[in-house]
Amino acid sequence: LGDELPPVISANPVERDAMALMRLGEAASGFGRPLSGAGEQYFALTAGSSAPFAAKAAGREQRGDPLEPLLLELFRAHDLNGNGSIEEPELVKLNEKIAMLHYGKGADKSAVKEKFTHIFRENLDKDGKPVEFPAFRDYTKKMLQQLDPS
Repeated sequence: LGDELPPVISANPVERDAMALMRLGEAASGFGRPLSGAGEQYFALTAGSSAPFAAKAAGREQRGDPLEPLLLELFRAHDLNGNGSIEEPELVKLNEKIAMLHYGKGADKSAVKEKFTHIFRENLDKDGKPVEFPAFRDYTKKMLQQLDPS
């Protein structure tokens, strides 16, 4: 990246989520585009309504956490209504759409709803209340560590 800013891509939430997941995987494995150099300028251009989180994340990135900007991007992709928090229905709706992409219109939406309601309440907020970036980041890092302990 150097001093270049990545292009702002017009994509729907599912596409943004897929792109963020791919970049998270690349970063975790050490492949893909370098993450440093984007800094606060990138976050200022892409943060949207999650601007308070963007500034904090930019500071963390400068302290050496290369996953931070990708986690923020993934958070924003999950924040379908752009209010700076992820709500249980957003997680369910996003994953219903992903299931439909994988399995077509015959996807079992009730099973998806049950699964992701459980995931949200088990890992993010036991009462199903909206969560902000720090809770999402902590859960996602924990999940990534379980998938790839190296």
